[in-house]
Amino acid sequence: MGMAKKKTDSSLSFRKYGVPLYSTGWRRSKDRDRSSDNGEVSNSTQYDVVLAGGGGEGRSGIPNAVLISAFDSDANSLSDQPVFRLLTGSELPYRTAVHPNGDGVFCSSPNCCRYSFFKKSPNSPTNIWAHFRRDF
Repeated sequence: MGMAKKKTDSSLSFRKYGVPLYSTGWRRSKDRDRSSDNGEVSNSTQYDVVLAGGGGEGRSGIPNAVLISAFDSDANSLSDQPVFRLLTGSELPYRTAVHPNGDGVFCSSPNCCRYSFFKKSPNSPTNIWAHFRRDF
């Protein structure tokens, strides 16, 4: 009989999103109020992680994408699935830089540099985002 693997606290922060990752960045998502067990309310900042990577220009079957994953600082964990996924076709995003206000990301691939900005859809209870882009 084999021994079962014990899930450690640090394993909660590891996630697989289906693409090899080449670039990451922090994105300030929003400020939120948190209530503690004793009824006190404190303000905290929620962050997302912007991830970019993929399988390249070939036909590996691995998509090229920019992903946004929610980060829970209390649990030190990432969301099970990205809250946003932008497929970039044959363009492999090698390097990214998150805009300081958190509304967009600069992304360079072997053939171009692109700025994509995101806005949360106001009527959506889920994390559906509108995406706009500008090529350089």
